[in-house]
Amino acid sequence: MILDSRPWKKELSKLSQIIYRARFKTKLSESREIAYEKAIFISAYIVRKLFEASKLSYKLKEISCPIKKYPNIKHVNLFNWHNIDQIFDLNNPVRHSLNIKNYATI
Repeated sequence: MILDSRPWKKELSKLSQIIYRARFKTKLSESREIAYEKAIFISAYIVRKLFEASKLSYKLKEISCPIKKYPNIKHVNLFNWHNIDQIFDLNNPVRHSLNIKNYATI
């Protein structure tokens, strides 16, 4: 249970800067790529926990983020999940939108 949301929101603000800076880079070093991935997962967790604790405005739930989805070429399973380029059509992304609440529960 989150009683004081300030430390969580402060951390979310720091993570958003990492995500914002990385989104304009075409090539990231391995360490920056890991930091970017961690920032996305941790920020999603924080947003989900803040929603569950009713510490975020319900107007925020309505905001949608543009995303790219990559269609499956093959079914993903335990044996092939790591072969991303063979499972997904990375050359044909599909534009989509995802609201913040759904993003946080992925």
